[in-house]
Amino acid sequence: MSSSILQVPRSKLAWVPLVTGFIAPQVFLFVGMAASGSMGLEETASLSMAVWVAMALLLVGVACGAVALLKGDRSWVVWVGMLVCLATGAFLVASTGSLPV
Repeated sequence: MSSSILQVPRSKLAWVPLVTGFIAPQVFLFVGMAASGSMGLEETASLSMAVWVAMALLLVGVACGAVALLKGDRSWVVWVGMLVCLATGAFLVASTGSLPV
């Protein structure tokens, strides 16, 4: 069940990092707006909740990418997905100053 770098991945697990890497910023924005609007939370609380939800998604993506790599799926999708997840996570941490508590 291995694939080379230029092939499309053979497992569905290999697509998870790419999908979560592109969905996490939208989830961050949606959760942040929903928490501050409908839940009536303060701005810092809603930002904290949004960052943690997005970071959880990104960690799922990185973990699934690591499992796919360990199973032998070396497709470009896995590498690009993990890169997008790590870059998005770094951006979220850098934009908020640190991980919110």
